[in-house]
Amino acid sequence: MKKYRATIWGWILLAGLLAQGLPAQSDTEFPPEFFKKEITARGITGNLTIEELQRLNALDFWSQVGKKNSLEKLQHDMALIYAQGFIAQIVAKPVLSANQRELWFVVTANPVISQIVFEGLQSLSASKLLDKTRLKLGQRLNYQDLAADIQDMNQKFIKEGYELSYVKQSGFDEKSKTLIYQIHETRIGRITLRGNTLHPS
Repeated sequence: MKKYRATIWGWILLAGLLAQGLPAQSDTEFPPEFFKKEITARGITGNLTIEELQRLNALDFWSQVGKKNSLEKLQHDMALIYAQGFIAQIVAKPVLSANQRELWFVVTANPVISQIVFEGLQSLSASKLLDKTRLKLGQRLNYQDLAADIQDMNQKFIKEGYELSYVKQSGFDEKSKTLIYQIHETRIGRITLRGNTLHPS
């Protein structure tokens, strides 16, 4: 069975762990002196669009210019960035000089979706399921939107009379940039009614 490197459940687990205050992943060691004085600048850089950068900069960061920082603040801010759903990796990097203490979040965004595939779908057309979804071809993979889309698709199945059909799992093949929905469908075969037979009087 094909394995996918990114799944919605993996992302939810990661966001949950960070939100609980567990150590966030970073390739950089922060020297103790970084936390002894106020930070002079904070920024975000990475493979982001202008709109995505503006969205991240508008977040309510605990690491504030003019105030001392801490590991707790770093963990909060990295979890906050991850929770936006479209970030694959974050590295927090300090920049120290005689009078400067800068904090930079270097982010790697999720890839852009090149293909959307449904596995096991028979009851409805793919176009009907994708009609109102947030994630489209050419858009950045976002796990918040993915979770909402799956919920909407499951509601669509119910609305169309397929109560036993639902999205079982989703995955993303990073090599082909393909978003995969695995659909579970249950079909009812012959129904036989046994019991009394009514005869007209």
